Amino acid sequence: MPSGTGSEKNEVRSDRARSEPRRPLLARSDFTEQETLLLALLRRDAPVSVSADRLAALANPGFRSAFHAVATGHGVVGLALTSLRRCEAFQTLGHETRDSILAPLRPFAFQAALWDAERDRLLDELRKHSLVPLVLKGGALRLTVYSEAAERLSGDLDLLVSAHQVPAGLEALARAGYVDHWTDDARREHLRRGYHLSLSHQNGFEVELHWDLAPRSEGFQFDPAAFLNRSVMYERDGASPVRVPAPEHMVLHLAVQNREDSFSRLKRLVDIDRVVAASVTSDAGLDWDYVAQQARRGGHQTVLGLALQLTKRLFDTPVPSEVLHDLDMERIARFHVSLLRPEAYVLTQQGFRSTVARRALHLWLTPGWRNRSRWARRIVGGSTNPMADVYSARRGVVISQTHRARTARAWKLLKLVAYHFVLYADALRSFGRDGLRRSSFWPTAGRDARRTTVLQRLSKGSPWISPANTTS
Repeated sequence: MPSGTGSEKNEVRSDRARSEPRRPLLARSDFTEQETLLLALLRRDAPVSVSADRLAALANPGFRSAFHAVATGHGVVGLALTSLRRCEAFQTLGHETRDSILAPLRPFAFQAALWDAERDRLLDELRKHSLVPLVLKGGALRLTVYSEAAERLSGDLDLLVSAHQVPAGLEALARAGYVDHWTDDARREHLRRGYHLSLSHQNGFEVELHWDLAPRSEGFQFDPAAFLNRSVMYERDGASPVRVPAPEHMVLHLAVQNREDSFSRLKRLVDIDRVVAASVTSDAGLDWDYVAQQARRGGHQTVLGLALQLTKRLFDTPVPSEVLHDLDMERIARFHVSLLRPEAYVLTQQGFRSTVARRALHLWLTPGWRNRSRWARRIVGGSTNPMADVYSARRGVVISQTHRARTARAWKLLKLVAYHFVLYADALRSFGRDGLRRSSFWPTAGRDARRTTVLQRLSKGSPWISPANTTS
């Protein structure tokens, strides 16, 4: 069976997080040693910046297990382990310890190789039907910005075609052994209201065939034709070229994908860092004016601004400060996003652990008051997912619309209002202690030269990170 949409996957992650010990409503700012180490290893300068003292903790099996769990939760365990292997200080660990740490890399590499082989098989099958789809997300990133396949694992293959090519695409995928498991009515609703169909193979492979990149009912819009027209053919030695998005579209799409994960996984932020870093050093560069223009046109200003500022502060991504100003983000949205402590929110996966915190973030990432009102009404109606009725029907679940059920759901909005008072009270407390600490998340004119990264702030007085290696 297909794994479903991102919204359905989010429900699974949220259920798993709720089964774990509860965390405070506000994201904690005192990160664990495992979280701090993970953040250091995900930086591009990790091979020379992580000290031997910091890696010494990995000799403890309990620490290794906890670190692996954190990296897995953020979807970056393959990248973290390959980065660790390249660290100069890694050789200071014992041989058995190193082997134990790197043991998962072999199955990760095997899994990625299987997916790459399946990707090539499907693309060949689609070419027989005169289709050259655009490979999105992990399938494209593994080719273009990561040096080893195990660095960027993915659970499915995302392909984009023009809307009129969908029937031919479904036929080609059916010939390749893929089925969609949807009823005829549900399939028609997908084609009318959705933006992709999920299909699966009996061998466990999954494909999402896209004709758009996001549901248009939440105020967000992409231009699929622009993605296809601006795409590039990635040439490979000894293999057919693969059609991938332009770097500008990769950045924009990955930024919005963070909203699907409630900005609670580092994976897509690292993706953005790698795409930007690779693009700015290339001959073509990155057209930031085009990125900002497309973001404003599609209502992605705040979600893109948040993603770019997070990558800049967490990983020192070379994002020009003027780009954030060019996005024209709503001041009220910027203010409320900053109250959520974005860096801590991501690193501690607050969006998976607190439903009300996740809803607060989604509220302020939604562009404009009209779209926010529509989003709030859907909460009372049973789900913020515009395709909820289709997914519920597939699971045999009926969204109750009785007065009692709608009243109970209305309490969710009241909890959201109460949560904002918690945020305001926390901001007032911090103001008396150390000024407008929350609002300092966003850059202001003349302050960018004085900014410090999260890793630099964490390393002050820390014996685990070499001070000489934490400069911007």
